[in-house]
Amino acid sequence: MMKGKDMVMQLVNATKRYRGVLALAGASFTAEDGRISCLVGPNGAGKSSAIRAMCGLLVLDEGSALVDGAPLPLHLCPLRSLGVVLGPECWVGSRTGYQSLLGLALSNGITASRVRECMERTGIADVADRRVAAYSLGMKQRLSLAAALLGDPCNLILDEPLNGLDPKGVRWLRGLLREQAGRGRVVLLSSHLLDEIETLADRVIVLDGGRVLAECGADGLREAGGLEDWFFAVTEEASDAKG
Repeated sequence: MMKGKDMVMQLVNATKRYRGVLALAGASFTAEDGRISCLVGPNGAGKSSAIRAMCGLLVLDEGSALVDGAPLPLHLCPLRSLGVVLGPECWVGSRTGYQSLLGLALSNGITASRVRECMERTGIADVADRRVAAYSLGMKQRLSLAAALLGDPCNLILDEPLNGLDPKGVRWLRGLLREQAGRGRVVLLSSHLLDEIETLADRVIVLDGGRVLAECGADGLREAGGLEDWFFAVTEEASDAKG
C-alpha cells in the first residue's frame, strides 16, 4: 500500500474510566513511520487500553485515538490501514488456519492467494489445513501476524506479540518488524520483556497509572545505561512523587 503524508498513530489526551477507575488519564503519544515504538509499563499501566483504543475497540471518554489522522472506524478499509495482533484467544478452534484467514480476507476484498502468501511469510503454510484448536500458542501468534499482514497495511500494532514464541520465533519476529519499519511502516507494540524491547525499539514510551511518564529514543537509552536502568529510574521517580 502506498503511504500518505500523515502516516502516524496518535493517542491524544486519552481518558478512559472503568467503574470509576482511570485506565487512561490524559495519555498522549505518537508512533511515527519508519520506527518501532514500544509501550512498556507495569501491569495495569494502560498499555492494553491504549492499544485497544487505537484499534477502535475501546471508546474513550475523552481525547482521540488516530490512525493516519482519523479514528480507525472511519477508514474505508480498516484492514488495509492497520494490521492488529491482540493475542491468540480470538480464533475459533473448529476452523482451520486457512479458513480463518480466508473469511477475513474475502470480507475485505483480499484474494485467496494473499492468504497463502501471508501464511508462507509467517511460517505456518504447512499447518494451513489444521484446525486452530490443535495449534500451539506460538502457531496462533503467527496466525495473528498473518492476519495483520493480509491488507499490506501501513500501520502495525501488536499487543505482547512475543508471547508463545520460542527463541527462533522471537528472532524471526524481530526481523519481520525491522523489515516493516524499513519499508516506512508505523510499528507500535507493547511488551513486558525489557531485554527484547531494548534490542528492538527505536523509541520507548513508559505508561503507568494511565499516564505517559516518559519517552526515550535508542540513543538516549544507551546514554542512560540501558532500558532497564532508565525504566526503573523513571517509574521509581514517579512513585516517589506520589508520596
